[in-house]
Amino acid sequence: MTRVLVTGSADGLGRATADTLLAQGHDVMVHARNQERAEDLFALADRGARVVVGDFTQRDAVRRIAAELNDAEPLDAVIHNAGVWSGPAVMPVNITAPYLLTALLQRTAPTGVSEQQLALRRTTRARPGRLEG
Repeated sequence: MTRVLVTGSADGLGRATADTLLAQGHDVMVHARNQERAEDLFALADRGARVVVGDFTQRDAVRRIAAELNDAEPLDAVIHNAGVWSGPAVMPVNITAPYLLTALLQRTAPTGVSEQQLALRRTTRARPGRLEG
C-alpha cells in the first residue's frame, strides 16, 4: 500500500485524486487550507483518509504540516495539487509551499539504497548558483 499526500484536496482534481487513491486501497493524507474547507473532507476521512489543515500562504503552517506528517509513517509520494490562479498568494502557494514542504518531509531510502547513501545524495545536490560541469 502506498502512502500519499494530496494537497488541495477539498474539491476539484485534488478531491477526485484522493477519492480514486482511497478506492484503490492506498493510505491517503488529504489537505485543506482551513477548518471550513476541511469539513468538506469528512466523507474521505470516514473512508480512512487522514486530514491535515494549513494555509500554504503561511510558511509556519507549511512547517507545522511537515512536522505533523513527519510524526507519522513516511510518505511514498506527494501530489502537489494546491494552487491559486492570481493575486499575492500565487508565489507562496504555487511555488514556495510545495518546495518547502518537499524539503522538510522525511524520506525513506528506496529499496537497495542505504540511509547513508540517501544522506549523501541530500548533501551533494546542486546548490542554486552552482553550475555542474
